[in-house]
Amino acid sequence: MTNFYNWLDEDDILVAHNAKFDLGFLDKSFERLGLKNKNNASIDTLFISRAENKEAKRHGLSNLAKLYKVRLVQHHRAIYDTKATAEIFVKMLDQLYKLGIEYHNEIDEKIDLKLAHKRSRTFPCSILVKNAKGLKDLFRLVSYSCTDYLSSGKPTIPRSLLEQYREDLLIGSGNSENEVFEELLNSKEDKVEGIIDFYDYIEIQPKNHYHSFIRSERITDEAELEELLKKLIDIAKKKDKIVVATGDCYYLDEYQHVYRQILRLTVKSNPGARDIKPMATFLTTEEMLNEFSFLDEKLREEIVIDNTHKISDLIELVVPLKKINCIHRI
Repeated sequence: MTNFYNWLDEDDILVAHNAKFDLGFLDKSFERLGLKNKNNASIDTLFISRAENKEAKRHGLSNLAKLYKVRLVQHHRAIYDTKATAEIFVKMLDQLYKLGIEYHNEIDEKIDLKLAHKRSRTFPCSILVKNAKGLKDLFRLVSYSCTDYLSSGKPTIPRSLLEQYREDLLIGSGNSENEVFEELLNSKEDKVEGIIDFYDYIEIQPKNHYHSFIRSERITDEAELEELLKKLIDIAKKKDKIVVATGDCYYLDEYQHVYRQILRLTVKSNPGARDIKPMATFLTTEEMLNEFSFLDEKLREEIVIDNTHKISDLIELVVPLKKINCIHRI
């Protein structure tokens, strides 16, 4: 890795498939070695494909290899993936030239960003309304998400649109699959801080909600998970963000867990339907405090009790549907 760092010039543009993941890995490696990040510009072949290959249903590296007639010997082997990505990008250059793109900084200006957004990876967030105006803005966002930004049957909201209507909303970081935690796994602390800036409050959840990261070996064990959650709390506090323990609840009782799994399996277009989701019952205050027993007592009470009330105090009484008095004719 040190040899790669020394070989890399600051003016070099890095090309990768799903660049966010690869660049995050590089950042972590450079940080571990005590090397200064060169902040190279990057081009993501996944992003370009989503925007320009409108007829393609899938944009994974193996799918693009077939589309561009590039040989991919062994998928998920670094050297072969790298070679295939390079050959795919060379062929993509013809597409970019036809769009009048000759320089790196012209890509975002001239490709179909709206389509790219629809096909890009999405992250969850929580949206709370602060008042009646916020409720109207939330309805507006829901309408946009189900029409202009409906992606493969899934409602989505681009960050820019959420930013436009957020004045009377509270934006939370969302469940365990949120972009803050993802960035915590992939990148340096300063990048995590940059992403945290977008949110009004940061959510952390019981440890079982993060077990998929352990199963996929992105986190070693529960001990490492506990340290990551402590680090996340520290970073959020450093940025003066409220940290709240949330449950991502879907049902009241444990026996209802299987019902949710059955419902997920009925959605044929859901590629993750067979993934085992964590138990997501509604927990009592005492149960939530017990879930975070790896934190000291004062901090547990802060994120489970005190900060929950802080969020509540920011919200006015909101009536979703106003009562209308009707005069009936007899």
